[in-house]
Amino acid sequence: MLTDRTISSYPQPMLRDQLNYLNGNTQRADQKPAADMYERLDVLVTELEAHKERLQRLIRMVTED
Repeated sequence: MLTDRTISSYPQPMLRDQLNYLNGNTQRADQKPAADMYERLDVLVTELEAHKERLQRLIRMVTED
C-alpha cells in the first residue's frame, strides 16, 4: 500500500495557488515586488523541490515492484 503519512487532513492552500497569487501580484503592481514576496517565493520553491523528490521516490517504488 502506498500511503504518504506526511499529508494532513487539513492541507494548506495548494502550492500552485500560492505561486499563482505571487505571480498575479507581481504582474499587477506598478512597483518592484516587496522583499517578503521574494522570501515567500523561496519557501515555495523549496516546498516544490521537496514534492518533486517525494514524487521521484514514489515512482521508483512503483517501478521497482
